Amino acid sequence: MRWWVCWLLAACGDNLVDEPADQHSGSRLKLYWYDYDGAREVASRAGFYQDGSGRANRFYDLERAEDCTTIEWLDGTIRCTPGIGPTEPFDVLTYATTVYADAGCAQLIGRGAPQADYFLHGEWKANRFYPSLVIHRGRAIPGPAGGYYERRDGECVGPVENDEPTYELASSISGSELVEVERRELAATTRIGHLADLSDDGMLLRDAFHDHELDTDCYLLTVHGLSTVCAPDAAACIDDLFLDADCTRPGASSAEDVRFAYSETSNCVSYFRRGDLVTTPVYHQVAGACVETTPPAGETVFEIGPPVTLAEVDLVPAPSLNRLTDLHAQGSSDDPAVALFDTDATTICGYDDFFHRPDGRCLPAPWGADDAYGDPNCVQPIQISQVPAGTCDNDARYATSDFERYHEIIGVIDSAFTHSETGRCIPLVPTPGYAVHALGRTVLRSEFVRGVPVVDP
Repeated sequence: MRWWVCWLLAACGDNLVDEPADQHSGSRLKLYWYDYDGAREVASRAGFYQDGSGRANRFYDLERAEDCTTIEWLDGTIRCTPGIGPTEPFDVLTYATTVYADAGCAQLIGRGAPQADYFLHGEWKANRFYPSLVIHRGRAIPGPAGGYYERRDGECVGPVENDEPTYELASSISGSELVEVERRELAATTRIGHLADLSDDGMLLRDAFHDHELDTDCYLLTVHGLSTVCAPDAAACIDDLFLDADCTRPGASSAEDVRFAYSETSNCVSYFRRGDLVTTPVYHQVAGACVETTPPAGETVFEIGPPVTLAEVDLVPAPSLNRLTDLHAQGSSDDPAVALFDTDATTICGYDDFFHRPDGRCLPAPWGADDAYGDPNCVQPIQISQVPAGTCDNDARYATSDFERYHEIIGVIDSAFTHSETGRCIPLVPTPGYAVHALGRTVLRSEFVRGVPVVDP
């Protein structure tokens, strides 16, 4: 089973680049790439296909001889900021930050993993952290006995129990010493425009999309088999939250100032406009009963507004004699390449890791493969995959249980299966809304195209 989450991204400007351009490094900021046999894919971008648009982009800062990641600072400027190692994910929450050892937020210390070379110093605003300085790590010191404090929305908040090493702070790096990055739109000719990161040193990286009709940044999401839409990247999940005591009127909550909400009911993704804010009691379901509850701390509750129609984008493989070819998003400005397509495996593929394994491959995004039995006594083993029974979110062509053997997903099986649980052989009951699929030919991980991470010279 695959899971996707809603990522939040700050709004981007409306300035347009005069003409679309190929991605390239600057004199100081260098792009990372994945080189394959006959194909190349940019690795600096966190990914704008299938929910990646809310993560930061990573570059190599030639002047500082280290990686940096694009983060919005407290002054509103996006800067390529050091502090994340090459094996860490694209996520600002991975950064170590400064905190305070006292209730007056006067005694500043560093808090984070031992491998952190830097701490980001800044402030939380509306549940987002904005740095204003990068500070070198000093020597290790004991943490505050009663917990640490943070600056949130102009107030000193705490104490919070400390579960990380703490350090003294050393010299600092100001924003003026880092490369500023501007997010702008490439020339827009359709409803879906294309955003890019540009820096003063000449770097250009295609980054995400913008829906002009809905006036929101969006990412590509396959929701109806091969139908791909550009979904708002700042949206609240419609989950187990209701606005009435009978639990019939769903609502949504978010710590961010979102304008949209989405529902995954029956495994199909639908988007709605945000309705009015709610201050009346809210409810959720517990063991079949509708019970009053409290919204998550820091989140506001709102009604669900009317549904929105998302723009469809056709994903079309480029003609190529190589096994891997670019997949273009037709229907958006200048039809950019958004992913790689494996013509032998007939599936979208992506590098399976960022600098973790020496034998990285362009792998499909799989469903899970489950061990089961085809008889009532758990004697005849068989592998199956449970895939959503509806028309949505069933675009994966492969299933795996160990990420070494990938099995092609074939037709639905109506037969009864069993599985072993705590030493007993019991009937396998499919997850509600899912169907059991048979698995066909097996493709070893080593049979997919190998890639090598490189950085521009």
